[in-house]
Amino acid sequence: MMKRKYLVAPLLLLSIILSACNGKAKNDFIPKLDTDTKGSITIAGNYANFEALEIEFDEFQKYYPNIQLQYSFLSDGNGSNVYNATIETNLDSNTPADIYFTFDWMQTNDKYANLYDKFAVDLSNSELGIDYSIIDQQLIYHRDGAIPTLPVLGLTYGMLVNEKIFKENNLSIPKTYDELLSVSKSLINLGYQSPLMSSISDVSSFASALTYGTLANTARGNDKFIDDLNNVVEGAGENLRPILNQVKAVIDNDIIDVDYCAEFIDGYSAYSSNSRRMLMRFLEGNVPMLMLPADTASSAKKRESECEAFQNNPFSYTFNVVPFTNSGTYLYKVATISLSINKYSNNLDYAVEFMRFLISKTHLTSLANNKMLLNTVNDSGYVGLFSPLNNFDKNNIVYSSEAKLTDNTFKQFRNMVVEVAKGAPIDDVIIKYGTY
Repeated sequence: MMKRKYLVAPLLLLSIILSACNGKAKNDFIPKLDTDTKGSITIAGNYANFEALEIEFDEFQKYYPNIQLQYSFLSDGNGSNVYNATIETNLDSNTPADIYFTFDWMQTNDKYANLYDKFAVDLSNSELGIDYSIIDQQLIYHRDGAIPTLPVLGLTYGMLVNEKIFKENNLSIPKTYDELLSVSKSLINLGYQSPLMSSISDVSSFASALTYGTLANTARGNDKFIDDLNNVVEGAGENLRPILNQVKAVIDNDIIDVDYCAEFIDGYSAYSSNSRRMLMRFLEGNVPMLMLPADTASSAKKRESECEAFQNNPFSYTFNVVPFTNSGTYLYKVATISLSINKYSNNLDYAVEFMRFLISKTHLTSLANNKMLLNTVNDSGYVGLFSPLNNFDKNNIVYSSEAKLTDNTFKQFRNMVVEVAKGAPIDDVIIKYGTY
């Protein structure tokens, strides 16, 4: 395939210089290509819809009115998501996506290596003109000296807190484990059977919200811990005993009633997913704290109109990190959606141009705010639902790039956490590390 080069024309350089002299922001977008050209760009992803991205499409068309942009949800025809199973086939077809989603967990899974090594354009190539310096550098994935993908939406894990329950009962949102224990005892006395809740059948939501921050902080800078777990060396599970002991303490102290959590979304079978059921249950107003990922929490606003109880008795709620230990509460940050450019795109020049447009403080912030998710811009504050996250000391923020744990390690850990929560002996669970 012919190698494409992206050269900045002299007139463009002059326009950039003049713009700087006129005081325009560094990230002001200046088109590089013919703005009258007709063409199309397709972005493939696993969201059933992506209205926030379509808003950015409209903005891009102000510069390139004849470029049609389309978001493509890879489904099986019946509405089921088949992105992970079909994206490589799509990229290798005669009509491939020009830009495509990648996810943090794919980075350590050999099954998805081609998404980075075979198909992805190296976005660190300065000739492309993509200013990724505006992105939080800890979220950027480097692979063999290249940057095959850039994070556009961030993720963390925690809990939705019903602020009305806390305010009416003169309770403070807990910041340490001791505070969580004290608040939980008060809530139990007020008649709340399980102060902290999640769907126990949703292993990911339960384990990640409760423990990922502590796991990641334990791994940070601890190469032996990381290597033992990632390579499933004999006895590796023993490394996780302190965290599993704390999980047991949470259950033993009645902060979470596992049996109640197992049934609390019963009666919501009309909703297709556990995450949707949990949100509808929370919006009824009698769940003090609900553990879940930030991307699930962000859709609560959309669901308010579907919940009659919420419409009759609305309340404010915020997203907070679960205070799992007294030694520190850790905000675990990861890129939930990253975008790669397909080097075999039939519209490569304009795919690069759209990425150059999108990777700016203005447009990444707009994307995150419209999607109601965390943005990936350097030193950006959180708004609305996620505003409590602004209070974190930088030393208590841990990135997936620092934890360096594989997708399989997280899978093993999640299942261990849930087994302990259900009452399995910790010794038995530790021995089973690597078998889940």
